[in-house]
Amino acid sequence: MKKQRTMTVSKYCLKKLSDSTYWITIAALNVILFELAELCKCFQKSCLTTIEAVQLMRAKIRRIKGQYFSETVFWCNTVKNLIASCTRDEPFKGDSILMFVSLLYDHLEKRFPENELNEWSAFDFASLAPEQISYEFGTENIEKLVDKHRQILILGQVRSSGQNIMDEKQLIVSQYNDYKYLIAEKIETSLRTFQDLVTFTLKNSEQYNVVSQLVDIWATFQASSADCEHGFSLMNNIKTKS
Repeated sequence: MKKQRTMTVSKYCLKKLSDSTYWITIAALNVILFELAELCKCFQKSCLTTIEAVQLMRAKIRRIKGQYFSETVFWCNTVKNLIASCTRDEPFKGDSILMFVSLLYDHLEKRFPENELNEWSAFDFASLAPEQISYEFGTENIEKLVDKHRQILILGQVRSSGQNIMDEKQLIVSQYNDYKYLIAEKIETSLRTFQDLVTFTLKNSEQYNVVSQLVDIWATFQASSADCEHGFSLMNNIKTKS
């Protein structure tokens, strides 16, 4: 009985290995999964911000959509050569591969919604550069962030300065405007990464009390697990199995 089952499996494998569609499918999946593996390496950068991580993923989603879901499917050269070399009565369609890519695309779209981090772009390190900054940049997003996180923000000092909710928002926006122009100047001289921005902001939390709280919230959104993994490695050096 066992020998019969082994023979059945062997025949199935031989049949699959003799099928050109199987080889084409494997080649296509190899390319797709390799690209995702390379993307995972990008996510391991310890200095990666959440906005940068989402931008990387959104770019990959658009790439997948453009390559596989336009009027023409753009297969890589390896897949093209395999399709050209196989002798078949019917042309290769690749429906099963496109179904897999479609499911993958839908999954990634749900994980990385288009406008998920729009408000936090007010603290996007690249956008705060001197050549990019403008007076209206980020003010609307700051108001939205204050409304969204009002329950956990400490707004006592701002409220004591303002007479009503409109004054409060105006004071916060004014604080943010002073802050962003100072950051733009600092980027030219001393700030090099988003982590530098966070450190500087928290050190000046008295002057920028509301903005510093928002930056503190934003800095807790970890885009990379690299720092955590480094910590686990160090822990293993201290706490051994014995």
